[in-house]
Amino acid sequence: MNRGCIVSSSPLVILSSINYIMPLGVASARPELFAGRKSLHLLSPAWSLHGQYDKLVENFVDAAKTLPGAEFLFLANEEEEFVELQSRGLATVLASTYLFVDENTFRPMPEVPKIYDALYNATFRTFKNHQLCRCVKSLALIHYYHSSKPDLEDVAYEQEVRRILAHAKILNEMGNANYARLSLREVAHVINRSRSSLCLSDREGAMRACCESLMCGVPVVSIPAAGGRMRYLNSSNSRIVEAEPEAVALAVEEFARLNPDAQSIRRDFLSILEFERRNFLTVVNIFAARIFGVDELLKDFSVFQGSINYKSHENWEDLLAGTNGTRA
Repeated sequence: MNRGCIVSSSPLVILSSINYIMPLGVASARPELFAGRKSLHLLSPAWSLHGQYDKLVENFVDAAKTLPGAEFLFLANEEEEFVELQSRGLATVLASTYLFVDENTFRPMPEVPKIYDALYNATFRTFKNHQLCRCVKSLALIHYYHSSKPDLEDVAYEQEVRRILAHAKILNEMGNANYARLSLREVAHVINRSRSSLCLSDREGAMRACCESLMCGVPVVSIPAAGGRMRYLNSSNSRIVEAEPEAVALAVEEFARLNPDAQSIRRDFLSILEFERRNFLTVVNIFAARIFGVDELLKDFSVFQGSINYKSHENWEDLLAGTNGTRA
């Protein structure tokens, strides 16, 4: 999924998700919208870049030739990405996608009773490793369908997951409708009904569900993973376990017994994000001053708040006529 939002319309600053096929994100998808004008593109990987660095650079060099007035700043989700991109001559800042999740939506809700020992918020695709939570007795699931990209669905895997996790409650299939995509506020409510959240993929991006859980003060049970989430996990807010169903279940049971303080988990996590947000804002302002000659273009982080909910690039003609901070 390649999406983006307008951080500033004058001068033009874009935040966009990328992958190795579209190394400039929205600028790759719709280069004609940026031709003949100066622009700064903040490029955030939608997926781990492990094993893709050289191809990404190759694609970037080719695509950047079509937009001589554009400059690009890559946002690395983890230290390895930062080092690998910088060593290849690409302007890079260590800035996780977690920075752009809205903590006003995802927050502890002490009035909401805990019902489930664990929640797994993940689409039915093989890299999500649903089989690793088969030993968790009190389990809730949220899943998503990619209606615009049915080729992303894995029907055989979904059928197997439903078989081995028949005891789980699928929370967006519990109403009258067969399936309903939950709103962000509904997801936050579900997280707060759970004593822990599961992160069982070992190769994707930073994994937004991990960030949302920590903002809600709900601890995480994770397996070792590339992509950026490990930077934020510690013994106070998580357990890192081997990729074995029994190990996952034991960690879930531990958090159910411990019942850690939600406000402490949230406070410690947000203190890290606030530090990284300030650093990121400083870097963006330095780039804006050099490119556009504008000092202190962005006064605070509010324009980025919740901007992880990007607009899809199909509607960008209208967005580029908008105002600062245009986003979903």
